[in-house]
This record gives sequence, C-alpha cells and structure tokens, in this order.
Amino acid sequence: MDIEGIIWAVKNGDLKSIQELSQSCPDKYGVTPLLAAVYEDHVACAKLLLNKGAKLLDPPDGSSYLDIARSPNLQKLLRDHGAV
Repeated sequence: MDIEGIIWAVKNGDLKSIQELSQSCPDKYGVTPLLAAVYEDHVACAKLLLNKGAKLLDPPDGSSYLDIARSPNLQKLLRDHGAV
C-alpha cells in the first residue's frame, strides 16, 4: 500500500489496514499517518499507530499535535507519548 492508501485508511478509521502499515512515512505534503489520525480525531487509530512506533514528527504547517487534537482523550494520549 502506498502512502496515499495509508492516509486514506487512517482518515477513514480503518484499523485493520492500519495494523499492517508503516507508521511514520509522510506523504508528498508532509502528512504522516499519525498526523492524519489526529486531524480526523481518530483516537483509536492514533493509539494504534503510537503503540506500533509512530513518531511525533513536526506537522508541516508549524502547529503542534496538541494544537490539532480536538478531543481531550486524544490530547491525553498524545501527552502520554511525549507531545508538548
């Protein structure tokens, strides 16, 4: 699966597909699967990606993961994995 397929799976909350994917490679816009999960507020996807080793790389727009995360559960998950 290419990076666009990975991003699609994350945006749509497709946990089954995500379990088999590379977690940290960005697409042509600099969006990683983890960042897509945070943008779409998919807590379960973000948790899976973080537990599989996804890195908290800097978002391409200069924001932080905590700025982007909308739900308190997602913010807590990100903090627990080192987001500031």
